[in-house]
Amino acid sequence: MATILEGSVQKAGDEVLINVQLIDAKTDSHIWAQAYTRKLDNIFGVEGDVAEKIAVALKAKLSASETASLAAVPTQNKTAYDLFLRAEYQSNRGDVNSDTASWKAAIPLYRQAIARDPNFALAYARLSYAEGEVAWFGGGGENVRQLTAQARSDAEQALKLAPNQAASQIAIDYSDYYGKGDYAAALKAFDAALALRPNDATALAARGFVEHRQGRLDAAIASLQQALAHDPRNSALASEVGVTCMMANRYAEVETWLQRALALNPNNLNAKVYYSNAILFRTGDVARAWAVAQGDAIRLKQQRVSLLYYQRKYREAIVLLGSMPDTADNFPFTNSPKASQLADLYRLAGDAAKARPLFEQVLPKIRAQLAQQHGINLTFFWQSIAGAELGLGHTAKGLDAVAKAQAIVARTKDQDYGPALMQINASLYAEVKRPDLAVPLLAKALASPGIDANYSPVMLWIDPAWDPIRHDPRFQALLQKYAKYQPAVIPAAGSTAATPPT
Repeated sequence: MATILEGSVQKAGDEVLINVQLIDAKTDSHIWAQAYTRKLDNIFGVEGDVAEKIAVALKAKLSASETASLAAVPTQNKTAYDLFLRAEYQSNRGDVNSDTASWKAAIPLYRQAIARDPNFALAYARLSYAEGEVAWFGGGGENVRQLTAQARSDAEQALKLAPNQAASQIAIDYSDYYGKGDYAAALKAFDAALALRPNDATALAARGFVEHRQGRLDAAIASLQQALAHDPRNSALASEVGVTCMMANRYAEVETWLQRALALNPNNLNAKVYYSNAILFRTGDVARAWAVAQGDAIRLKQQRVSLLYYQRKYREAIVLLGSMPDTADNFPFTNSPKASQLADLYRLAGDAAKARPLFEQVLPKIRAQLAQQHGINLTFFWQSIAGAELGLGHTAKGLDAVAKAQAIVARTKDQDYGPALMQINASLYAEVKRPDLAVPLLAKALASPGIDANYSPVMLWIDPAWDPIRHDPRFQALLQKYAKYQPAVIPAAGSTAATPPT
């Protein structure tokens, strides 16, 4: 039975009234409800009481380890717990939108909680997770190597303080997953966490993340759905199911999951962007994809910049991109620096005089950040270096950077990032009219499991990256191979809008 747990808290003097109810998620019918009155200095035992009552209501039986886990109080310090909950709010916001600014806001709050209670193992575990997420998504202006090392240290402290707590094991596992990229070991470790707490939604989701990086997409979807069944109001999980369905080319299910994510949280920007891309990658309908990506959030504006690019409306894209504040949180490594994007748009618009100084400005900054990165994330930086070198006419240096990027992709065997990174490398080869290098790599990317969340055969007709090699027989053969994906409307080369978008 899929259930939803709802509650409310009211404060009256030194007492707190906690109302809890359990609802059948399918029928919206009431299963069980109870009210608890607790003194402010005695509120931490409610979770265990509620779990026991729910188990009785569902005719379920809690294991000894589950009962012990629920009875455990994370901290007796009310100030520490308040700081922890504030940190959790920020961290959860980060999860919904892959937002480094929110995770960075959580980190000092977790540290303040730990300062109030140095034995607060759960705070150490969740701090480690937030640090690992910031590092994984490029650092948000912080040193990634230092963040990764700190995440490991905090996870080890959590495990030292609470070795039998699933959250401690999950923190260690995530530090291995993010820090080492060893997916087989990470999967084994997350399964060990599930042995401690079999219905832990966080561990189930983590297992799904590892499985989709291994290319085991059906297994990943099943794990994420199982996690969502235990946390049915989690918008981030719902969108992850949708994205993984995209990776598996199960487009019939994508819209349902992303709409569910948006129903749970209309501000889920990840869901909106992937919904826009799902339309684009499945049908090539840029107008419909544009309609979904409306809004003032930076992520949505960035999506519209991409859609203008695909329509070859480079001047309009420059105007929209130029309106966005240039911060590390707004332009994480996966998007490349703002100056790089602007330079490339000027290049495509035929304005070398404006493109060149931007490429010259950004190149040393990207190279300086290389020493702070590790693993597959290095690929994004080598690609940015390649784009700048090629934009400056340094073909040999640019091709060398592409080769370095592709070597990292080949080593990591990541089925999430890997195929999309191969496609980007192919586009860099196409820029210098090397179809002999571009087409085989592009063909390999399109045939790889997982590509559909980031690209699709439809884009062969839409993406201007292929214009320099579009008439080469090898690229024409690729178009013939994927002819059934040809969209109804293909943007014309050199097309432009009359006025910039708002």
